[in-house]
Amino acid sequence: MNKEKINAGIDRMAKEAKETMNLLSDKIDRATRCGNEKAARIKRSAKAGLRRTTDAVQETVDRTAERIRDKLSE
Repeated sequence: MNKEKINAGIDRMAKEAKETMNLLSDKIDRATRCGNEKAARIKRSAKAGLRRTTDAVQETVDRTAERIRDKLSE
């Protein structure tokens, strides 16, 4: 495989990971949408946890993609 195809694959996987996390966030919103204060608290907590996880995963994907690109450019 050439470098361009590998880089395109890495970028596509990173984008798909971010889209998946956004879909999960939307599902949490829909599942907890009601006037109940307890549900609103649960939703905020779940979204905060999901956002932390999303950020950590995105950082890992970005670091891994950068390492792979560096190795390919050697």
